[in-house]
Amino acid sequence: MRRLSPQLSLLIQHYNAHNRSEGKSPKTVGWYQEVLDLFLRWLDDNGHMNVAYYVLAFDHACDDFLDTIGMTDAYRARSGGTTFAAELHITYQREVVAGDPLRFTSQLLGCEEKRIHFILHM
Repeated sequence: MRRLSPQLSLLIQHYNAHNRSEGKSPKTVGWYQEVLDLFLRWLDDNGHMNVAYYVLAFDHACDDFLDTIGMTDAYRARSGGTTFAAELHITYQREVVAGDPLRFTSQLLGCEEKRIHFILHM
């Protein structure tokens, strides 16, 4: 098992010491806890986040974005609608290493009756 970096240890301590639910949706809180619990498994032998987990991280961020705009599980159940990714572009600007916090921002570019166009940034 890999040893926790000092930065990751401090992040976990800070996370556990503060109210994790303030201002965050339940999915987001669960996601952050999952990241803290699983992050070491996401690292490759060089201590960088494995490429496959970038997609998973963005998938979770997408779920939270959809909840934020009202497309919750309850809405989908009530309306019978679902979502899927028609197109996905990922560019790697720099590597994520152990101890790096993950933060996502979203920008809604446009929407139509059956389409939503948005950008997520890590």
